[in-house]
Amino acid sequence: MGVSEKMHETKKFPIFPLSILPLPGEIVPLHIFEPRYRQLLEDLEAGDGLFGILYSGLNNRYQLGTILNLEQVMKKYPTGESDIVCRGGDVFILVDYFMNYPGKLYPGGNIHILDFPDFPVGNELDEIFRSYMTDKDQSNLGDILMINDVANELDLDIQDRLSYLQILQKDKREKFLFERVRFRKHVLDQETRTNKFFIYN
Repeated sequence: MGVSEKMHETKKFPIFPLSILPLPGEIVPLHIFEPRYRQLLEDLEAGDGLFGILYSGLNNRYQLGTILNLEQVMKKYPTGESDIVCRGGDVFILVDYFMNYPGKLYPGGNIHILDFPDFPVGNELDEIFRSYMTDKDQSNLGDILMINDVANELDLDIQDRLSYLQILQKDKREKFLFERVRFRKHVLDQETRTNKFFIYN
């Protein structure tokens, strides 16, 4: 396991606790309605657009979260609510949490950003993932597969997301995703065989 301690270098950041854990590169739609997060959105639009989503589940023992970048405000309602689209970026550990970011209504925290780079996958994962996606009639993947793109295509459940973001070693991240792809390909193969059986009998 790669995450074992909280580092010394930290950065103060606006925090949005939610029951989701976005992956790097993932597109995340959000509906903003609470006054404190309306204020956060105003600050994001006026600033660099960056904030942290902290996964609020009790099983988040390392206080992992993901930095999101505001991509677009899709709609603003007369009530003051908004629909926005964000994209996942760096992974962080929350070191300290405070109910109010200095001078603001919304929460904040001191975070440590983890070294969690994106990189092209190796041949073994590349081969099985392309085969799996072809079985799903999705074969237009491009020449180079990046590790986080593979993770996002798998739509991992929350426990797998936590596990994936705790793995900092590249080879172990590949092995983790390889096992998930292999299992899903096996299930898909079984479903295909079952469907053919009922069609031809």
